Amino acid sequence: ALPTHVYADLQVLNSVVDHNGNSGIYQYSQSVGATNQRSHTTVTDTDVSYNGSDGFVNEAVSGGYYATNLQYVTISGSTFDHNSGSGAYFGAYDAYGPGPYGFAGHIVTISDSDFSHNTHDGLTASAEATGENGRAEQYFTIQDSNFSNNGRGGFSDFNSAHDGQYNTGYACSSVQGTAGGCAIVRASATITDSTFNDNADTGIYIGTYAKNYGTIYSQAGHGGAPSLYVAGSTISGNHYAGIAMPGSAENRSYLSQTIMIDSSTITHNGTDGTGFVAGPTGTMPQGGIIVVTQSKYQSFNFENVYVQNSTVSDNKGVGIVLAGQSLGNFVQFDGLSVENSTVSGNYAGALLENVSLGSYYTGQKLNTVGSTFSDNLASSGFLGPKYNGSGAAAIMFAESNKYIQQTVSSSDSTFSGNYGAGLATYFGGG
Repeated sequence: ALPTHVYADLQVLNSVVDHNGNSGIYQYSQSVGATNQRSHTTVTDTDVSYNGSDGFVNEAVSGGYYATNLQYVTISGSTFDHNSGSGAYFGAYDAYGPGPYGFAGHIVTISDSDFSHNTHDGLTASAEATGENGRAEQYFTIQDSNFSNNGRGGFSDFNSAHDGQYNTGYACSSVQGTAGGCAIVRASATITDSTFNDNADTGIYIGTYAKNYGTIYSQAGHGGAPSLYVAGSTISGNHYAGIAMPGSAENRSYLSQTIMIDSSTITHNGTDGTGFVAGPTGTMPQGGIIVVTQSKYQSFNFENVYVQNSTVSDNKGVGIVLAGQSLGNFVQFDGLSVENSTVSGNYAGALLENVSLGSYYTGQKLNTVGSTFSDNLASSGFLGPKYNGSGAAAIMFAESNKYIQQTVSSSDSTFSGNYGAGLATYFGGG
């Protein structure tokens, strides 16, 4: 049979969509079998506020051989405030049978818009892929927009790839192409000149969960494009964390994330420096930038955080955390680089921590260039007495591993006036 081609476009221009009992704008699309669907939605200079559920909804679903569903959404000059759900919700789901080319996804561009004072998130996104070679994709480009004063988070993104299968020669750590069987989520967010302030949970939240032959990364071919890129933005006054990214890879799965923060201000996040419950890793510490992952049972996990030309200060918790836990894993690597930045006045400055048991390779790398780590002053907390209030610390403990590696380098940096150590390292194995 010939494939079915579906094209459905929606334009909402210079309009008011408010005070409705359910969502303001609701779109649902589904592709089953040999169906090729492409849709373009444009919302410009429109007020979508005070609705009984989410302000704007776009759900893309696909399943079966050759089923594709790609939604292009462009939002500009619009307001999504005071909705009883989230300001906007984007959901992509693909349950996929054998064969190539099926997926569901979004390409979303947002500019000069406001997502604030909503009961849930300013914007919620969800991408889920399951089954052999299932694939869901979401790519967000956000500029000059505001996500503040929401009842949960400013921007919250949930990614889940699970219950794929192993096809001979195509481990989830390799490019799947048309012959692999792992379930795939590809997702990224590029954010410039935007504000995420005073949200009840987090400014930006990205949770990732790969399980049972699932794989999550940002770019086709396992390229190095950032999963999260934030530039020229302010993330301040959020209750738990400025940026929180919990992640998990389990049972022969693959997770790779690169986070780049450039010319941004991340301050006054957290309330008391204790933990909060956040997705697949359970409890996370409060603070400025918090990336915590766990991997187990022959999986791969690569996490890299780059902070440059930025200020991460006066957070009631750790300024920057990159922490990984590995159990019976194949590869766990965490890298943290801080360049030409200030990390000061936090409970602790920057922390890189790895705990690994019974894994093949665990590595960590801490690099600072031209940066200041000063006046981090907590005398107590989850780091323990030797590391509380430290300027920067790299901690690694590995037991029954094949290979472990720690690399710490610092140049043209200042570590002064901290309660604990200026620069601390711990390396232990067994």
